[in-house]
Amino acid sequence: VKKVYQRAFVQTKTEPSHTNGWLFFLLLSFFMGILYGNLFGEAERAVNLLGQYSYQTVDNEALFFYCFRQRLFPVVCLYFLGSSFAGNLFLLGFFFYVGFTTGAFLSIQIIGFGIGGVLIGAGSLLPHYLIYLPAYWILFRFVSYARSGEYPCPRWKGILLYCLRFLVLAVLICAGVWLESFVNPSILQGILKWLG
Repeated sequence: VKKVYQRAFVQTKTEPSHTNGWLFFLLLSFFMGILYGNLFGEAERAVNLLGQYSYQTVDNEALFFYCFRQRLFPVVCLYFLGSSFAGNLFLLGFFFYVGFTTGAFLSIQIIGFGIGGVLIGAGSLLPHYLIYLPAYWILFRFVSYARSGEYPCPRWKGILLYCLRFLVLAVLICAGVWLESFVNPSILQGILKWLG
């Protein structure tokens, strides 16, 4: 782990704005998730749960508030704590979580449903991830910029601008949560019924 960290970050001057090291870590965590899903994932349980889900009525409002907490909390933590002295650790944790869980989820769906698992995996991520992924990238760029300590204006204005940018980011996340809660269930249930 130490060698991987040094190769990805120390040799890139530990700058969070250096994308190659962070993309390398994201891909590494994604493949670790795939490995975990293949070794320890409960494909049969996933098949049974998704089979039940395809015929259940979804409480969209309850799902919205659940997703809102799950999506916004880590973004808030990373945005305001990522620029601290432990910023690299927060970014590492965030990238690992996103890569690992995505890899594990997709591999379990493919094991459980075969080639249909690709459709289920894609259906589970659309359309909300079309907003989440750009929002996560914007989040990463904002945190990297704040950690560089370079402000084109007086520091207090830079801090104010940082907070205003967070509002923009929060609006994007809320839009993604709305799509995940009110649009995605219909898409996923349609795919599951079609495959079933």
